[in-house]
Amino acid sequence: MAKFLPISSKKLEDIQKRTDEDESLQMLKQTIIQGWPKERKCLPIQITPYFSMRDDVTVQDGLIFRGQRIVIPLRLRREMNKKIHSSHLGTESCLRRARECLYWPGMSAKLNKWWLHARHAEHIDNPTERKPDAS
Repeated sequence: MAKFLPISSKKLEDIQKRTDEDESLQMLKQTIIQGWPKERKCLPIQITPYFSMRDDVTVQDGLIFRGQRIVIPLRLRREMNKKIHSSHLGTESCLRRARECLYWPGMSAKLNKWWLHARHAEHIDNPTERKPDAS
């Protein structure tokens, strides 16, 4: 499935490596492979966000997928935020682009927050010139 994503093989290797280093995603992998408990409360707190989507979460080639989207390890999320927003397409276009192939719990809210913060910082760094008041 990973070969159909618009992600380079080098980046996929990086995601796989970071997934292997991510304690929460290792717990998630084990749960997917060994089977889900009947109740959310039986899960470690770190992976409870995945319980409601347990039928859609799979492991393939060392990567975790939610449907056809790859689950991004915590350590790569900030980098992915930057790459998604580097195109300057606007909030909705960036979110649509991200939702095509990436997933992590709360991704949309985080991307929106990051986008608003970046726009605010850009405005502070490059304020528009004020015209003098006509007297």
